[in-house]
Amino acid sequence: MGLSAVLAGCTLPGGARQTSTTTAATTTIEDPLTGKEVVVAMTPQQTVENYMMATLGKLPGSKYDEEVAKTYLADDLKAQFVDSSFIPLSYGMQDGPDRVEIVDTELMTNEATVVVKGYWGADPGMNWMFSLIKVGGVWKISVINPGQ
Repeated sequence: MGLSAVLAGCTLPGGARQTSTTTAATTTIEDPLTGKEVVVAMTPQQTVENYMMATLGKLPGSKYDEEVAKTYLADDLKAQFVDSSFIPLSYGMQDGPDRVEIVDTELMTNEATVVVKGYWGADPGMNWMFSLIKVGGVWKISVINPGQ
């Protein structure tokens, strides 16, 4: 079961147009020169945002779905996701934030870190640092550090 959101009509760099859907950690676009569909990886930020939308049910527009959440995780971290207790333990909290904001991103060739701040009401709460790696050209979360 995968996350799916239609993004038809978006123009991407180089004139490519989004004509299809976004699924678990990739986006399919139509190449304007060949007319063929090509798969491109999401950014590290999009991977983290999508993971949080699948695991933090209080966020506006979120849809809690553990199977979708697992698709954003590298194999080592996914192996730790044996039951629902993984989510609050990985975030270091029980009650999720009302909103989140990406406050910093470091991008290397095959690694990235994304720092996210959670807000409970108007008050900023804790930060999380997500470490990501590229697996088969797709960004996957390898570590979640709460309180960073």
